[in-house]
Amino acid sequence: MFAVKRGYERTPFNLKALAESFKGSILSLVTPLIILAGFTTGWITPTEASCIAVVYSLVISALVYRSIELKDFIKCAKDSAVGAANTLFIIGTSTLFTYVMVKEGISRDIANFILGISSNPAVILLIINIILLILGMFMEPGAILTLMLPVLVPIAQGIGLDLVHFGVIMVLNLMIGQVTPPFGVCLFIISDLARLRLEMLYKGILPFLIPLLVTLMMCTYIPGLVTWLPNTLLG
Repeated sequence: MFAVKRGYERTPFNLKALAESFKGSILSLVTPLIILAGFTTGWITPTEASCIAVVYSLVISALVYRSIELKDFIKCAKDSAVGAANTLFIIGTSTLFTYVMVKEGISRDIANFILGISSNPAVILLIINIILLILGMFMEPGAILTLMLPVLVPIAQGIGLDLVHFGVIMVLNLMIGQVTPPFGVCLFIISDLARLRLEMLYKGILPFLIPLLVTLMMCTYIPGLVTWLPNTLLG
């Protein structure tokens, strides 16, 4: 719908071209496998996996695809440093904000606020989602986990919520927060990489928030969507 409305160029599907593209991209597709296989097996940490993936990508770009030269590498390093600085600044300010909230006892106040509104699990889950979505608009996920997990886990256990189910709800909220204006970290990264104004990204991301919120509500109120696989694997 968006492609037709905005007049994007469309290429007819071609199975042969798809196969050729897949063949040419096999080495590139190994990159996410290095990250996932590395830290899921416990051989390396996620940070180490990311570093290995960067080195691997650099090697195949320079020696296999021959798509990067020294000047390109220097530019990539410079752009990465600027992007990382922007992201770390957001994380740093979020961490400071978290410290202030913990110091002032705001976490305790949030817990009392949630339990004071209703004892209905459905209402409590709705309030938790709203709070996490609002925090995600202004804070980095790690800071939110540090601030809210000690508060929300006892509440989730108190209403009989499966902790796997609760964990997925938390992750979905934090993921949505990464692309939610005004301070979603991913929006700043995309803005740097694509050289787009944040105002354009804000406008473009809004329609996609609707299916994300629908998915969040479905996973929140239909636990089977989340728990059927782990329950099946655990017997």
